[in-house]
Amino acid sequence: MNAIDIRPLLGADRGESLPFALSADRPKLPDVPALRDLKASGDVSKVDAGFLVAGTLTGTIRLECARCLKPFDHPLSLAFSEEFALEPGDEQFPAGKERLDPSAMFRFVILTHLPERPLHDPACQGLCATCGKDLNEEPHEHPPEDTDEDGNPFSKLKKLKD
Repeated sequence: MNAIDIRPLLGADRGESLPFALSADRPKLPDVPALRDLKASGDVSKVDAGFLVAGTLTGTIRLECARCLKPFDHPLSLAFSEEFALEPGDEQFPAGKERLDPSAMFRFVILTHLPERPLHDPACQGLCATCGKDLNEEPHEHPPEDTDEDGNPFSKLKKLKD
């Protein structure tokens, strides 16, 4: 992914801004290998400590459904606002002398907005706990094991006592 040229802002007053637009078909970001069609646009503004980069990020990432394990494409549409500085603090990204590399910021924004339990469909039935078949494709039930006539799963333990 290209860097953002900040040379026009180097001698600028605080508050002055510069628009940017970046895109990459298959960006290479650590820990985000299945990212496609990334587009970012927004403004870089001069602030006291460095630069504020704000805008939107769109793209598609390939995830795996937490219930049925099928891969699916998850659309991204994220807003961001992050600071860059020549000597970055804990919550700032490093700025170059003439360019800002947004890769680490994009990685951070994407990873912090991914769902904890991605689902290809909220109604996904998942996998059968007994045989592992996909319940979305083959809904079925298994007869209960180790139960007595009343459905008591502890019936075998009762027999051990006798």
